[in-house]
Amino acid sequence: MELIIAISIGVIVSGSIAALITFSIRMYNNESVNTAMQYELQSNLNMMMDEIMGASAFVVEQDSTVNLTDTGKPYTKYAMFGNPNADIGGSKGFKGVIFVPSTVTDGKFSIYMKEVEAVPATTIKALAASESAGVLAEGDKTPYLLGENATKFAIIPDPRSISFDKTDPDPTKYTYVNPIEVKVELQFEKHGWGSNNYSKHVDDTTYLRNKVTETIYVDTDSYNLKKKEE
Repeated sequence: MELIIAISIGVIVSGSIAALITFSIRMYNNESVNTAMQYELQSNLNMMMDEIMGASAFVVEQDSTVNLTDTGKPYTKYAMFGNPNADIGGSKGFKGVIFVPSTVTDGKFSIYMKEVEAVPATTIKALAASESAGVLAEGDKTPYLLGENATKFAIIPDPRSISFDKTDPDPTKYTYVNPIEVKVELQFEKHGWGSNNYSKHVDDTTYLRNKVTETIYVDTDSYNLKKKEE
């Protein structure tokens, strides 16, 4: 009888220890997912902010028709920032980076970054559209993968950075005012242990350090902002 009691107590104690260890492992794994996602988000945000601040021209194309977790926010189809007057092999061309999200699947997507260096034959808007298509075609072969499991990607040139020129009869034309303000918003979601899902969100606003003198393109469903030609 004493042996049976001792074995029973041992089983209960062992089971409790095993349950505690399992719970600890789950907590550690979930916290690791949470911490890694926060670090990934902040790294992505910092990288984008650095490129934006150093730019003197940009192209941002929005797509608000994509069904994301938060449909109240725009979804950036692609965003290219850089210097349109860089010296490339003795010729003036565009040098910078482009950020492109992959196709949305079940509300999630990946975000890629690619360096752009080209002597554009047309406008930087056409160059951005071409580079965006190239990134999506190449997938994860050439572009740098910034992050996976993204649920929100929005680069928004703030409308407060503009002033309406009432002397222009065309109401779709606006004039940008330096310094130009740009907001970046990112959100990632990852699956943890069991049924736990984690969502992290970061956003920040910065200004272009350089005075913008080239044409700027911002396309959305609701408005089309373009720096008025001098």
